[in-house]
Amino acid sequence: MDEHGPKSRAVTLRSVLGPVELVGAADVEVRGCSCNPEFVRPGDIFVALSEGGRGGAVAAYQAVAKGAAAVVANAFLPELGVPLCLVSNPLAAYSALVHALAGRPSESLELIGCVGGRAALAAEVFLKAMLGPEVGEVAAAKLLVDIHESRPQNPARDPHCDGIAGWLAEVLNRGYQRAVLAFPFEAAAAGWLAGLSFQVLCFESPGRHGTPGLRVRHKAFIQEEWTQLLDQLSPTGLAVLERGDPKTEGLLDWADVPTLTVGLDQRAEISATIVERSLGGQTLLVKAGGEAIAVDLRPIGEYAARGFLLAAAVALAEGIPLPLVVRRAESVRILPGMLEPVCCGQPFAVLVDCPSSLYEVTGTLWELRRLTSGRLLCVCGLEGRESDGARQTKLGSGPLVFTGVASKLRGCADLVFLHVNGKT
Repeated sequence: MDEHGPKSRAVTLRSVLGPVELVGAADVEVRGCSCNPEFVRPGDIFVALSEGGRGGAVAAYQAVAKGAAAVVANAFLPELGVPLCLVSNPLAAYSALVHALAGRPSESLELIGCVGGRAALAAEVFLKAMLGPEVGEVAAAKLLVDIHESRPQNPARDPHCDGIAGWLAEVLNRGYQRAVLAFPFEAAAAGWLAGLSFQVLCFESPGRHGTPGLRVRHKAFIQEEWTQLLDQLSPTGLAVLERGDPKTEGLLDWADVPTLTVGLDQRAEISATIVERSLGGQTLLVKAGGEAIAVDLRPIGEYAARGFLLAAAVALAEGIPLPLVVRRAESVRILPGMLEPVCCGQPFAVLVDCPSSLYEVTGTLWELRRLTSGRLLCVCGLEGRESDGARQTKLGSGPLVFTGVASKLRGCADLVFLHVNGKT
């Protein structure tokens, strides 16, 4: 960890990473670890996270010069002078080491993971309402936003693994029994969640983003990554799967764990149909077992309804009656950063949204287009930076990115204002 936290037990590379190839030693004790050579202390394990195609080689030699006891990397490094541990995924190895050093707090909690995009984030909010005050939320909101806004392609910049471990340790120290962690598809595929033990995993369907004409994101999140996550379920764990996409349907064929299925306008064990929706909310008819009940949700958007279903499945599995699940869900007024209403007496609706990609922007606009018969205006703020002569933002990069963004948004809204680094 970049900030050396407490550890509850002595750990070694082999005890954490398993039967890895270790050059120069039979095993190495782990007293601290870092993925940044600037934070290495004598005796630490340095994990070389691949960056720029060089496998972190330069950083590895810098770490050794500062006293690193061993290096974990995905490629052989000659004349290193310390033991070298070869792994296929250094980020997953780093995450596992960080959680081991923190005492594996997730094993002492009922950790509920929500994997996906906006529906997963919505499920995290609904779960906190449904499960009650025993759910730990120590500084979780900023951490989750940071994770969703990061670029998993460059994990060395800020891998978040130690932040998650520290947050879980604090949740446990404060006496909470449960914790809810939402994370994007890319984070799971990259290995950010290695070392965690889940009691429940909720899988948002990766193909349901509600944006006509756009290709599906998250193609890298394939069966191998799903399998790895399911392997992190506790022996008594539960997987909640959203129906409506071939990847989710395929998961049901080989998932060797207890499962519950949910679906919006889909056949599932827990299903819902949208009865009515407007800019002021939406009404769903929820069916579970032999019960059917209407729920009035204040948050709008299809992802809010889907997130509600994922959360409801977990709550029902916990033994909470469906009427109480519905009542607690109706207490959720907003989903932070997702179409939050701004009411100042104006004769029109104002909604604030914080998307992490162009696909989410266009998906949100299509949602709003279905809910209003009036004009739809979009004010989109982009923060970017110059890199190699081209301006980059989290919505894209390249010299024509802003022209492309404006073109795509104009197809979804009547009028688009792009505000880029202080310029409109």
